Amino acid sequence: MDASDFIIPPPGLIPDAPAAPPPTTERAAPRRVERSLPSFTPVAPPAAAPPTAPTPAADEDAQAPTAGHPPAPHLTQTPAESGARLAWRLTAPGLDLVVDRRVVLGRAPAIERAGQVGRTIAIDDPARTVSKTHAVIEPSGGGLEVTDLHSTNGVRIEWPDGSWLDVENGATARIDGPADLLLGEYRIAVAGTTASTV
Repeated sequence: MDASDFIIPPPGLIPDAPAAPPPTTERAAPRRVERSLPSFTPVAPPAAAPPTAPTPAADEDAQAPTAGHPPAPHLTQTPAESGARLAWRLTAPGLDLVVDRRVVLGRAPAIERAGQVGRTIAIDDPARTVSKTHAVIEPSGGGLEVTDLHSTNGVRIEWPDGSWLDVENGATARIDGPADLLLGEYRIAVAGTTASTV
């Protein structure tokens, strides 16, 4: 083929090829992404609880008081005469009794309900709030112990300072000074005396 057979385009009709970028040896730095961490508030450790005082041992002969009405301490009466034996007198309408041994009280007390020991004292209670076999009373260590024999209307001890104690069914409580003893609604005054005066 002869060179005269080729058509040569006029200048500027065909654009020039873009120049290739010069080769680089450097690598592009990686793109840094910044992220914020969640904020938090440090929590202080819980304060240690203050040490609690040791609980005093409960008196085995004492009954726990009803909540809100703890009995105040009552001192045991001492006999007026030196060496005289302390006894306890129970007084109420139709009742005047010196307790020098175990006694079972009720409208018609049965000694079998009280363990076959002691004497029975019948209480005339027109209101009939006293059970047939209501309570046992016995001297103990200069005081009196009162045991509720699962009575219907309960046993309560009231002291002159206004404090009082409801004796739970079947439980025993102690009287160490002047007090009122309620068997149901029947009120008995309890006072110390000496055996030589009765």
